[in-house]
Amino acid sequence: MRRRRRKIHQASSNPFIESRKRTGIKRSASLRRRRSKPDVSKVRGRLLGIAETLFAVSIGFLVVWSVGIRVDVVGESMEPTLYDGDEVLINRVGMTFFPAASGSLVAFLPGGNKDASISIKRVIAGPNDSVRIENGSIYVNDSLYEEGTASDYIEEAGVAESQIELGADEYFCLGDNRNNSQDSRYESVGNIKRSDIIGTVWFEISGSHFGFLQ
Repeated sequence: MRRRRRKIHQASSNPFIESRKRTGIKRSASLRRRRSKPDVSKVRGRLLGIAETLFAVSIGFLVVWSVGIRVDVVGESMEPTLYDGDEVLINRVGMTFFPAASGSLVAFLPGGNKDASISIKRVIAGPNDSVRIENGSIYVNDSLYEEGTASDYIEEAGVAESQIELGADEYFCLGDNRNNSQDSRYESVGNIKRSDIIGTVWFEISGSHFGFLQ
């Protein structure tokens, strides 16, 4: 019988090949580590961009909330200063820190009724003042009120026929169209509480009087 020779293959070890394999493994591991690390500069840039956007949006919202509220004028009570349908801007900030000055225009909710239309009138007298209408003229603290915008003889004095003493948070307001205005002379409106005032009217954005208001 013939004997079959078994060929035994011994694995040849080539130092050059082994070295390349080890180098390749190290490079692959290094690349994996490099890819897994986030690019800090890119992440920082994105976060900065998001922060700047949020800041810009917040500033815009604050500006609109404080001085950019739009209100439509309803009725003829503020003619000739404002006409029915005119659009005006309201400043909330002023009323937050300071009382409304005599002669300024204010927007308020009559009786604090949130369902009512916003009314715009002119401040005649403020907190702790006294006011009355006598012989068609207005007297504040017993002095003749100097009319800056309206000078019509007031035909109806309403409740102001007798002297009115305003409280620490009350205002007496009239429309510039004195004889065609529902205002503080009438019990349906009465004295305006500071808490019911939305803000001062400072700018007209439509109509024939575009610009700042007095």
